[in-house]
Amino acid sequence: MENDHKLTKREREEIKKIERKTLEATLKRRNTIKKLLMWIGTPVIVILVIFGFFKLANTPQKPANIPPVSANDIKLGNNNSKTILIEYSDFECPACAQYHTMIKQLLDEMDDKILYVYRFFPLPQHQTSNPAARAGYAAYKQGKFKEMQDLLFANQAKWAEQKNVDEIFTKYAESINLDLTKFKADYNSDEAKQKIEGDLKGGESEIVATPTFFLNGIRIENPGSYEELKRLISEQIDKSN
Repeated sequence: MENDHKLTKREREEIKKIERKTLEATLKRRNTIKKLLMWIGTPVIVILVIFGFFKLANTPQKPANIPPVSANDIKLGNNNSKTILIEYSDFECPACAQYHTMIKQLLDEMDDKILYVYRFFPLPQHQTSNPAARAGYAAYKQGKFKEMQDLLFANQAKWAEQKNVDEIFTKYAESINLDLTKFKADYNSDEAKQKIEGDLKGGESEIVATPTFFLNGIRIENPGSYEELKRLISEQIDKSN
């Protein structure tokens, strides 16, 4: 016959005490391991993040899919510069007007060190941006694109979406002493329309909004300030020297 030993109250309390101590030891060991992993893991994660950013920063950026600068482009600044800033812009775009002040200041300070290229990108939702582009091109044909560019952006709120823009732009042409007969001919020419259409087609795979900037063939985020724009340009100038 088996000896059925029944645990006394004292023995049961001792077993519970041993189980409790065993559980406490197990939990303590788990917490120690967890803390150790955290202390080890945090630096490792930081190192991995830093390594990732370093690798990203040093990964060569793919050149944008836009046409190279050609004789057909509207250019300001130093034609021999290795630092080339291309802007796709819309004369009726308010953001473009704001960035124009930065571009003006940049050219005032560094036009001997950079080449600035302006390309037309009139957005379809802007009713008078295409005629404005033609006015810019017609002024360019007489060597006064910069002057017309300044007038169009400075007076954007006055001519945007007006029905008599042809008359308004002719007055602008007169104010900067253009040959009005030639201006009107160039303004309405197939050449002007083809130039604008060519710029649009050349940038359509890369551009969703204006202005869009490309520095030495690489698309850049629109600078938040003139100082940021100048820093980006200066870095490229230093690299090319």
